[in-house]
Amino acid sequence: MAALHQIYDKWRMRIPGGWSNRLMLAGLLLAAAGLVAGIAVYWGSPRTLLAATQSLQRYGAGLAEKSIEVGGARIVYLEGGEGDAVVLVHGIYAEKDHWNGVAGRLTGNFRVIVPDLAGFGESGIPAGGTYAYDQQVERLHDFLTALGLDRYHLAGNSMGGAIVGIMAARWPKEVLSVSFVGGAPRVPGAQPSEMERAIAAGGPSPMVVTSKEAYFDRFHYLFDTMPFIPQPILDLWAARDAADPAKNKRIWAEVGATHAEDFPRAIPRISAPAFVLWCDRERVFHVSGAQELADRLQNAKLRILKGCGHLPMLERPAETGRALSAFLLSHEE
Repeated sequence: MAALHQIYDKWRMRIPGGWSNRLMLAGLLLAAAGLVAGIAVYWGSPRTLLAATQSLQRYGAGLAEKSIEVGGARIVYLEGGEGDAVVLVHGIYAEKDHWNGVAGRLTGNFRVIVPDLAGFGESGIPAGGTYAYDQQVERLHDFLTALGLDRYHLAGNSMGGAIVGIMAARWPKEVLSVSFVGGAPRVPGAQPSEMERAIAAGGPSPMVVTSKEAYFDRFHYLFDTMPFIPQPILDLWAARDAADPAKNKRIWAEVGATHAEDFPRAIPRISAPAFVLWCDRERVFHVSGAQELADRLQNAKLRILKGCGHLPMLERPAETGRALSAFLLSHEE
């Protein structure tokens, strides 16, 4: 700040026109100071940058962060809007803020609730808890019960899609509709995906991060076109995920040990109106699974988005949000 005063004192005497021009100079110097501070935060403080970015996204989406104790663990979630409750459920190795771009298209008409599932993001996991589907489904239902909800719409991505599908089959009187946003695992009849073929050939799962390099390699499977995310935030996330490869392997093993049976069995028992919204460049679960899933559901609408991959809520948030909103509005209680 002292340096800015010295620059101002040096140049103010050289600028004609009195105070108006000098005020302009002062404004330019303040703007320059803000730019320098912004650059320093961008590259020097990625955690501050991440917090600021998420705060802006949440504010724009009409969401606020909240938390609640459920089953011996603190569950952190985002909430905003009024109307029928819509619960957005993330996938494996993901978190609640991945839905911000979609949630902003929903909060004008719905009460939107976006949790970090137990053991992901900022949420804890109960002592002795696992990532098996049965436990995840029960914990999510307990969370919604703790919020006083007994009627709600569900939407999930990937692992989250399987979770909401099982919930819709298990509690049909509570679920107003269920949406599968992006590929869902182990849909009967689906062709093997690029990821599944790589695993079948004897390679490790591309989803399981064991190093920073593996974190960035995973994007090939998740996106057709990588959305813009500031590099310091990506580096921060890569370091975080690479720091605990044992946990990542445990999550993959516990989820994989159960989804081969739980979700496929649930599909034909889902009576709620369903929306299957997948992308044509899906590399994690083959796009052929979308039609197979829609055919096996009792009452399904199918839409395929062009030019996106496994995470349409990040790659195509506006189009995904509009499509999901239109479906939900047609099934309001």
